[in-house]
Amino acid sequence: MRLRSRKRTILLLASSFAAAAALVTLLFRLRGLTLQDIVRTLEATPAWLLAVLAALTIANQIVGVERWRAASRWLHPRVPQMDYLAMIETTTWGAFVGQFVPAQLSIAAARWTDARNSAAVASTLYEQVFGLIILTAAAVAALLTLMLRMGGAASFAIFGLAMLGGCLMIRWSLALGASAAGRYAGLHLPGSAAAALLAGPLARASQAPAATLAILCGWSLLRLALLSARTLVIAYAYVSGIDWTVLVIGSPFVGLAVSVPFLPAGLGVTEWTWTGLLVAAAAPARVAALTAIVFRVVNIAILAAVTLAIFVLGRLGRRPWVRPRLLNDLAA
Repeated sequence: MRLRSRKRTILLLASSFAAAAALVTLLFRLRGLTLQDIVRTLEATPAWLLAVLAALTIANQIVGVERWRAASRWLHPRVPQMDYLAMIETTTWGAFVGQFVPAQLSIAAARWTDARNSAAVASTLYEQVFGLIILTAAAVAALLTLMLRMGGAASFAIFGLAMLGGCLMIRWSLALGASAAGRYAGLHLPGSAAAALLAGPLARASQAPAATLAILCGWSLLRLALLSARTLVIAYAYVSGIDWTVLVIGSPFVGLAVSVPFLPAGLGVTEWTWTGLLVAAAAPARVAALTAIVFRVVNIAILAAVTLAIFVLGRLGRRPWVRPRLLNDLAA
């Protein structure tokens, strides 16, 4: 049974990479890109861009940890939480591995490996679904705003109101998600076990106090803002003469693409989404595709560097004479 399960997992990962590679290859060929184009663009990448992206990556991991902590406090109040620095380390490690395997699996697996309890997995699945609900609401709001074709302040006002509505409906969305997960679990199809594991926490979370939901919604919105900032920084570095309003409001589409299940960080789908968003913002199609692919390479490199730095800091943090108490004091 274990051998069959292992073969199925290997087949799933191989299929995932094959589909992602096919999508990226198709983008290469349709836009006439070459590896030399990628290398030349990487060589011209300014140092300030790497520094800003590294800062945004670290901030994104911290926000992810805070959302995980908030979910854990509500779902499992009696389970002691990990050391704050260890939580950042395992979350960052999961995010890096998620560039090569589906992130839904990598982050949950990384947290379970360190925490060694089902509470870490359940709260991780919950906070991921919570983030996905907010991201979906943002994408719907973006679609509505872009369809109305209202520029400037009016676009941001409509987008903000739609996001507010998404947050106010979060309790209903969680209850709906719990019902759907429970029904899927009863079908005994692939993924039914994960759906069964998710249904309980979602049903309970839908009954969470308004303050807890507001905290989780706030962290999710902050993560969305970081996504928009990263989108803007990348576009500013590589593209010129585009509609920045379209780019900011449309950034949730990129976030949704990254969250596509069974693909490593949405590989392939994310690049096509990035390209489409930049083209919609009036960027040349070839430049848009090149920017999307270069960002993937840069993002992996930065995540690797940040993961290594936090790993080293974590090893030092276990030595009492150099322990970085600041992070733990801030988290208290």
